[in-house]
Amino acid sequence: MQLKNILLTKNMEAKLSSFTLSKTLPKDETKVFTEVAGSGSMAYMDPEYMIGGMLSSSSDIYGFGVVTLQVLSGDVGAVESIATRELISMSYLCGGGSMIDECELK
Repeated sequence: MQLKNILLTKNMEAKLSSFTLSKTLPKDETKVFTEVAGSGSMAYMDPEYMIGGMLSSSSDIYGFGVVTLQVLSGDVGAVESIATRELISMSYLCGGGSMIDECELK
């Protein structure tokens, strides 16, 4: 999931687009092994997926977290160039409670 793939209707309802890398699973399966795709932004890819090639619901949650961080910080482009470790630290600063003042929100 990337921020540019979340569309809004005239009633401000969110719609998702671009399912080119999506996988359909049977109801009884919760994970799927796949080759790491060469396309897409590395910032949105779950580190566990990049290492082991295993997609799970946590892969979607990670991507959603990156999108949420972009929305909260108001800086869409910065996430593209941030290393995963820095991204995790930045998300901690934005949601860590007492350290929220350190996060530059727009």
